[in-house]
Amino acid sequence: MDKIFIKNNNLVIEIHLKAMRFFPYSDKVWLGDHIIALIEPQANCSEPKCGFAYRIDMSYKGGADQHTDFFYIYQEGKKDFKELCKKLKIEVYEYPQCAYCKGAIFGAFILGEKGNMCFNCERVIKQ
Repeated sequence: MDKIFIKNNNLVIEIHLKAMRFFPYSDKVWLGDHIIALIEPQANCSEPKCGFAYRIDMSYKGGADQHTDFFYIYQEGKKDFKELCKKLKIEVYEYPQCAYCKGAIFGAFILGEKGNMCFNCERVIKQ
């Protein structure tokens, strides 16, 4: 369980970096990463949203991990965030960016004349 407390006039939130994972169809159990760093481009904004999210273990389905929404938003910019993640040894996932609206692309996308195109931009161009 995570711990939340006050120390030296600061709110401190302790979150486990590792968590037990298990394969429900066997006795296989292991310690895996619990946190992932996300970088999400924002439409019409020069700096992406950066922060931390929890991992969702999908290994029982043979799939890659998924993640929750951000539980912490980092305020100091992408470069500093990447340096912090490297120092903390936390994996970073950076969403692909739409070449048209400059927003993050979630899921599948196509390649347009300018590059990656999100679903919303594809719909607008087809109309």
